[in-house]
Amino acid sequence: MIHLQYTDSLRQDTDICSTFRLINGKDTFDCLADMHIHGQTATRYKKKSLKLKLKDSDDNKLDVGLLGMREDNSWLLDAMASDLGRCRNRVSWDIWNAFSHPSYIKDYNPNSRNGIDGQFVEVYLNGEYNGLYCLNECLDRKQLKLKKYNEQGQRGLLVKSYYNSDMTGDKERRFFSDNTAGRWFAWNAKYPKAEEDEPLDWTPFVSIIHFLSTLDNETIAEHLHERIDLPVLQELLLLNELMHGDDNIQKNLYFYFYDVTQSQVMGIAPWDMDATWGRDYKAAKVSPTTDLKAENTNKLFTTALLTKEINLSQRYAELRQSYWQTDSIKTHFTRYFQLFRQTGAAEREQQRWNGVNGLRLNFDTEEAYILQWIEQRMAYLDQKYTF
Repeated sequence: MIHLQYTDSLRQDTDICSTFRLINGKDTFDCLADMHIHGQTATRYKKKSLKLKLKDSDDNKLDVGLLGMREDNSWLLDAMASDLGRCRNRVSWDIWNAFSHPSYIKDYNPNSRNGIDGQFVEVYLNGEYNGLYCLNECLDRKQLKLKKYNEQGQRGLLVKSYYNSDMTGDKERRFFSDNTAGRWFAWNAKYPKAEEDEPLDWTPFVSIIHFLSTLDNETIAEHLHERIDLPVLQELLLLNELMHGDDNIQKNLYFYFYDVTQSQVMGIAPWDMDATWGRDYKAAKVSPTTDLKAENTNKLFTTALLTKEINLSQRYAELRQSYWQTDSIKTHFTRYFQLFRQTGAAEREQQRWNGVNGLRLNFDTEEAYILQWIEQRMAYLDQKYTF
């Protein structure tokens, strides 16, 4: 359980100061926290996600491990407002963390992690119950183990897509990066941070975009393994197929470079996987027996399918015999729904948020829908990949 107390109004991307209390059984942890409303499309919902930066009484950042997760000062409270099951993003991360190929950074630093952990909590804002949240780690420089900049300049680079782009086309050819800006076209530099006056050089990422947008498909496919972490990209292609991640093709992606002075290879990781598993970003139903939307193309994804290093059918068959057995996938969901019911969180969440923003909450109904959707989805993918 988390209690946040504050006096200023919550704002988007502008921190306000609060007190933070985490109660876990008989244990209580207290500190201060700067926080702001987090996300873009999620801000349309009355239940807001929050970004927290923990600090001590002297206003210094405070790295602490919460609920068995990594030690850090930056945390996300995911409201999951558009997800009628309140666990799609967490399940997607659990599955990704279990099966995905390690990032190429593992060759440099074995502690690199290409995913995040999270724990479900209930949140009170100024003493009022605000519902079920997932307290998540951040996918950042620390998690990925990107190299810090030093006196020689930038080394690691982390970029997030914040709106749709197919990574090619006239705009990408015409626009050139401004190293004084934290944003370039559809992307936001998460590290280094230009807004904090940290040295920033977009060149490695811009080079990838120009590579994709100016060369023919055959040339790209021939040399893609030199520029992209293809084993991870293959896993991401399959994850999108599994969860029907239409909203995770042209956006909701992280791109990163371990150390541009050593390697120009770009890594990739997913993000915001709530519009999945049978629902779109408006919580409307999505058929389990359809392909990803054809208009949601991404030049990186389409050319990857032309490379000799990627064989989706072979990898799919391997996963179906291990991590992706139908009952195993369903278990990821059933254990969270069981947790929500046993703790009473399901009932409290429904009482607090049912009908808000026009979304009807019924955890029993949604669980049944997801489990049936998974069975039908796996049957469809088995046929598609001739498993």
